[in-house]
Amino acid sequence: MDELKETLHRIEYQIEDASEYFHFNEAATVNEILDLEAECGFVLPKSYRIFLNYFNGGFISAFPVPAKLSFESARWNSNVLLGTNEIRAEYEKLSARRWKISAKNDNTYPFIPFCWTSENELLIFVSSPNDKNESHVFDAFHEEWPASWGCLYPSFIHLLNDYLVSNGGISKISNKPPFAEEYLNQVLLNNSENICAI
Repeated sequence: MDELKETLHRIEYQIEDASEYFHFNEAATVNEILDLEAECGFVLPKSYRIFLNYFNGGFISAFPVPAKLSFESARWNSNVLLGTNEIRAEYEKLSARRWKISAKNDNTYPFIPFCWTSENELLIFVSSPNDKNESHVFDAFHEEWPASWGCLYPSFIHLLNDYLVSNGGISKISNKPPFAEEYLNQVLLNNSENICAI
């Protein structure tokens, strides 16, 4: 997690030096993060918990604000990392619809939305029973199903580093394995094996 903390410190410096581009919220409290997980019934990847403990969501704008665009326009046209309230709202919407999963699946809804892209698509984590598993980052492209949602990044740490280096740009479409459905099945299988081993 040292690499993640170094990237977060670099964002802190950029907020001071380039405030018209870097728009990140104050840190979420530990209780806000724990309440989100308890209410939704998932466990965030440890890396995203750490991010929220530095910044409760935010974005890097391609244009200076307010010189070229209003704040809301800039946000709409950026890749936005969601804060606790935004994750809760998006997750509750997707979970209520059982979006993109079998109607027979009555387990905890497995996809955690954490990023809105500038194309208005979601990036997601696959929920894991504990924070020891760092979920890959998947593109939840709305026209496809989880069997086709490719792996964009091996972890949030990789995404965040790319996000900073690219001044707010990230990879958004992938056809690389593992795919979200395959990854979810593996997570569930591993959890089942761990339960049996206890």
